[in-house]
Amino acid sequence: MNTMNCRKAVATWLAVALFSSTLTACGGTLEVGVEHTPTPDHAATATMSALATENARLATPTLTVNLGKVAYVQGGDIWAKTLPEGEPQRLTTDGRNSGPRWSPSAEWLAFRKGDYQVWLMSADGEDARSLNEGAAVDAFAWAPADNRLAYTTGVGALVVVNADGSNRRELVAQCSGRPYTGVVSIAWSPDGKWIAYELVEERYAGLWRIRADGSSATELLNAGTPATYEPIVASWSPDGWRILFWIAPEFSRSLLADGASLLALPADGGTPAQLAEAVLAYPDFVVPGPADTAQVAVIVGSGRGAWTNKTLHVISASTGEDMVLTSPDLAASSPAWAPDGQRIAYVAMPDRGDFGGGEPARQALMGRRLWVINVQGTPQARQLTEAPSYRDERPLWSADGTHLLFARMDAEGRASLWMILVEGGEPRQVVDELTPLPGPAPGWFGYYGHVDWDQLFDWWPGPARVLEGVIVPTPGTDVVIDCADIYPGLPGCLRDEPLVGGRLAFVTERLPFSRTTILDLERGNVWTLSPVTLLAWSPSGNHLIAGRYNVYRYDGAAMNSFYNRPTSFWAPLDALPGAHDWLAMHTADGALLAAPFPEGETRQVLPPHSLGNDGRGTVRWSPDGWLAWSLNIDQLIEAGQFEQMLYVRPVEGDAEVTAWRLSDDIHETYYQIVDWVPGTRLILAARGMLAVSLWSWGVPLVTINADTGEITELGAAMLLTPEAYAWHPTQPGLLALAEGGSRYLFETGRLVLLDVTTGELRTLTGPDVAAFEPAWSADGTLLAYAAVPASPDAEGDGTTLEHTLDGRAIYIVNPQSGETHALTHAGDAVDGWPQWSADGTRLLYARQHSGYTDVRVVALDGTSDELLVTGLADPGCYYGGCGWRQMLAYYSGP
Repeated sequence: MNTMNCRKAVATWLAVALFSSTLTACGGTLEVGVEHTPTPDHAATATMSALATENARLATPTLTVNLGKVAYVQGGDIWAKTLPEGEPQRLTTDGRNSGPRWSPSAEWLAFRKGDYQVWLMSADGEDARSLNEGAAVDAFAWAPADNRLAYTTGVGALVVVNADGSNRRELVAQCSGRPYTGVVSIAWSPDGKWIAYELVEERYAGLWRIRADGSSATELLNAGTPATYEPIVASWSPDGWRILFWIAPEFSRSLLADGASLLALPADGGTPAQLAEAVLAYPDFVVPGPADTAQVAVIVGSGRGAWTNKTLHVISASTGEDMVLTSPDLAASSPAWAPDGQRIAYVAMPDRGDFGGGEPARQALMGRRLWVINVQGTPQARQLTEAPSYRDERPLWSADGTHLLFARMDAEGRASLWMILVEGGEPRQVVDELTPLPGPAPGWFGYYGHVDWDQLFDWWPGPARVLEGVIVPTPGTDVVIDCADIYPGLPGCLRDEPLVGGRLAFVTERLPFSRTTILDLERGNVWTLSPVTLLAWSPSGNHLIAGRYNVYRYDGAAMNSFYNRPTSFWAPLDALPGAHDWLAMHTADGALLAAPFPEGETRQVLPPHSLGNDGRGTVRWSPDGWLAWSLNIDQLIEAGQFEQMLYVRPVEGDAEVTAWRLSDDIHETYYQIVDWVPGTRLILAARGMLAVSLWSWGVPLVTINADTGEITELGAAMLLTPEAYAWHPTQPGLLALAEGGSRYLFETGRLVLLDVTTGELRTLTGPDVAAFEPAWSADGTLLAYAAVPASPDAEGDGTTLEHTLDGRAIYIVNPQSGETHALTHAGDAVDGWPQWSADGTRLLYARQHSGYTDVRVVALDGTSDELLVTGLADPGCYYGGCGWRQMLAYYSGP
């Protein structure tokens, strides 16, 4: 064993994304995607015979392409799904995760948690544990063919360990305290027998290799004493004869960022040979080719801008022979070898020079497209994609070479995953959202045009078994066993009478049902849809927005899909003549449209540019047919406009727009429109400052008189989320409010009744209670809410903070008498999302416990509290809300 004490020197580039908390009254953002037709009604009556038929179908292997599994990051958590149409499975719930990497067998996932830790878990999310006993881990990499992981510790040691935690070996010991020294970069040899590593000491730097069992540590390259450069390990040549590395002159990461020499060093020692003069130090810029060859795909070109001076080369690591595959007028990125080694997929964009950044660079990057080129014979490139609303990124090949998985980013920076047949055809979306935390997306700029997509997804293409030219997957194990295992309590499963009426839609991550399920709770009918997110039922309950861009009928029939819409929401019932349900849609040019359902012609209710040039302005639609709108903070800043105006006009007719100046300088005061006050000419708004971070802590409330522009302070504050307030169903202006200034649910303040027309405020709970999610009964006589004893001094990580909510229950209060009682008894669980039945005798609610979520039905008279649906996702619940509205939607009925 190498006995040199070492400690690692790490330099990382950090991209900080600004988190913005915004309020959407009735809907959410629409995203571009492929429309999916809902699957047939698997259980129209949810009978055992139908489930038996489904069992038989699922147990029979089908001849179809096996496209493996993808692990990806959404909302800061690791998700996994079988491609192309598998059910997404959420594997973590704390929102602090990134960089998922499949083991060679796809039985394990390694991933980063926070900035310093690396964790391992089985492919189903079980057996999760931290490497290095929770201490810092820097680099990590799976062996090429074994479930064995190599990693470097925060104190510079090199360790290998089996995925199950057994056979841990420290190959290179940690340092004895000297700073900025140790094992830095590592790479496995193609046969998994050796590990190449960079070693840095106080005045020393060199390249070494060591056997995976810890023997035969050998210095291959000495950068001198004192060292004048840093040799950074890139990879091995695919034949295993050479180690590829970059040279960082003078240990300067700034110089390295503009490109460094790429060299090949014989694996048994000798003189390194330069392969390329300038290559950016990204793993997807140096990609070894097929086994038993020396070919390496390399993106060559100096300058840190990935949008210029980047050409694709295939270079022999043994001879230095260099074949240039792309022309200088294109900037190429992210090459990927086909399994047969005959073709390379890559992305490229027109090279228009070095922008340095800004809007010209963003627009240029939107021209990045997916290409395939052959490397045998005369190279001929073929462009696979041409969608002006997307930029394409990071292609990966399926095991059989028929498909490519690739990332896409739209003009607003939203990232998703798509698949396409290599022989051509239309791409289809397979993952609708890639979102790290903080921030809604990885960011269009990345690092001068390069996004580290390995932090957001990894694809295990899967071993394929070929039978007469047809790829045959191993039969799956996701087989329906019993109705009661799917929907305990569903009519037709455990009982003849329904627990509650209405319609429930929910996102499920289990069993072979599709992504979204609709239950008719009266008749027991079940329909399944493809989208993985919910937005809202329409006011009539006959239509559902799912997947952020599709509208479905209550029975699962696809009604329409809308593309390039920044935001959508349901207008009030009967908002316009001709239909009960109208979907209001922002357009990319700032207009507001209204689409009727079930049929009819779409109408324009606000002209282009009303909601800004990008359509992201805030607009609210009153029940009596008025619109109020204003540009958001980002739009005003981008336009260099620091005066905020509010615009008001009736939806119908030719009335002039009334404009009121709300603020002379948004640096000092900005008003976020929340909602129209039902039955009045008032608009509820929140008064904040330009600092977006302050908005996430709750802000003071005001009313704005739509007729006079007068602003009135209300003396109350709330968190800007729909779960924080509820209007009384019959008394105009009466607001039930979780009043307070904290973004943490365990600190969210008292429950109050606020009459926004008079400013009168009445407290229903004291400061020792953290109340949230008020919900009025249909007649307005009772108020339900979720509450837990307040823990204002709680601190710790996400798991610790979430446990402060253990025991949160659903309460009922009679506002007239003040009588309050607990309706549920949560124990160690967390209850929330109270939803009234139409007759006011029952409540649906969500219970989070044991790593999953139930939907339960409780009777107000205390006679029953029964399970309706079990096994749903387990969202993080300590910060700003539980996100129930993204996975649950209930319509109680008329």
